[in-house]
Amino acid sequence: MKADIYNTSQVQVSNHYAETHAIFLISFGEQAADSTLVERCVLSLRRRGQWTGYIVLLTDAPPSRYEIGMRRTM
Repeated sequence: MKADIYNTSQVQVSNHYAETHAIFLISFGEQAADSTLVERCVLSLRRRGQWTGYIVLLTDAPPSRYEIGMRRTM
């Protein structure tokens, strides 16, 4: 039976890099701080990509900008 690439129930995701790798995001500037792009990216990595490893965010936004909901979004 051929796997349906659009049906995620048939896809088995391997996270063998989660222990040794991290995903690094960079978000700078006023427009980036006002956007929800970082949150959407993290949620997509966790939910759709099933990434269980570290996600590092480098930003010039104040700590309060990403404090809620970004500690561990698994």
